[in-house]
Amino acid sequence: MTTMQNNDQRKNIFITGGNGYLGSHITELCLSQNYNVYLIVRKSSDLERIKKDLDKITLIFKEEINFVEFFKSTKIEIIIHLATSYGRKGESIGEIVESNLAWPIDILTVAVNSGVSIFINADTSLSRNTNIYSLSKKQFLDWLKYYQNKIQVINLRLEYFYGAKDDNWKFINMLINKFKNNEPFIEFSSGKQLRDFIYIDDVKNAFKLIIEQSKNLPNFKEIEIGSGKPISIKEIVLLVKDLIQNKSTELRFGKLEDRPDETLKPFSDIQELKKLGWEPLFSIEEGLRKSINESLV
Repeated sequence: MTTMQNNDQRKNIFITGGNGYLGSHITELCLSQNYNVYLIVRKSSDLERIKKDLDKITLIFKEEINFVEFFKSTKIEIIIHLATSYGRKGESIGEIVESNLAWPIDILTVAVNSGVSIFINADTSLSRNTNIYSLSKKQFLDWLKYYQNKIQVINLRLEYFYGAKDDNWKFINMLINKFKNNEPFIEFSSGKQLRDFIYIDDVKNAFKLIIEQSKNLPNFKEIEIGSGKPISIKEIVLLVKDLIQNKSTELRFGKLEDRPDETLKPFSDIQELKKLGWEPLFSIEEGLRKSINESLV
C-alpha cells in the first residue's frame, strides 16, 4: 500500500475502479472536495488517467490488501464502487462474475462488519438479462438490498455517459474516431433504438450532490443518472457526423440486426436527482461538441 499523510478532519472515501474513465473523474471530484481518497488498483493497472493526482491519493494494491485489516485500521465513511468488467476484452464468464459480483461482495461484507456508513454503487441501466455483464451487476444489487439494514446503500443507475478520452470501443468515441478518420462506411442496426446519453461533467455534478447529501437520503435509495432526454441511435450518428463535418462516410443503417431483447424506449427518470438540486448543464450537442474538440487536443 502506498500511503500519504492524511488529515483526520477530512472524510475518508474508498474508491474501486478509480483509474478508469468514470473513476478518474470521480477521483478528481473527491480530491477537489478535500476528501482523503483511498484507491484500490492492481499492480498492473494503467494509472495514466490519474497520474497528475498520484501524490494526493492513497494507492492500495488489490494483490496485497487484507480487507479485514484495512477497514479495521482505517476509518472509511464512504465506499464508491465503480470497478466493473463489461466483458469486452475477451474475459471469461468466470472473470466477469469475479469482477462484478464475487469481489464486490467481499468488500461489501467486510465493510458492513467494519461499520462503514455508506456504500455508493454504480449500477447499469441495462435490464437484468441483457448480457452477462448486466446479470452480474443486478446480482450484486441483490446483495446490496440484502444488507440495506446494516449499511446505507445508494444505487446509481447510470445511463450512457460519454466524453473525450473514454475507451475507444464506447459508442460515442467509436463514432468520433471513425468519422475523423473518414472510414468508407459504418454498419448499424436499424438505429431506431432510443438511448439516454449524458455528458461526463453532468455525471460528476450528480455524484457531487449525492455524496454531499447522502446522509439525508434513506437507507436504501436508487437514483437514475441520465439526461432525461432520449435520442435515437440514428439521430446521434447523424449529429456526430455533422459536427465533425464528415462528408464521405457511408452510413449503412439496417445492415446489422437489432438485438431480439432490444429496449426501444429507455426509462430514465431524473426527478430524484432534480430534488437534490441537480440539472444537466450540457445538451447532447454541447456535450458532443466538447468531446470532439477535446479529442483533437
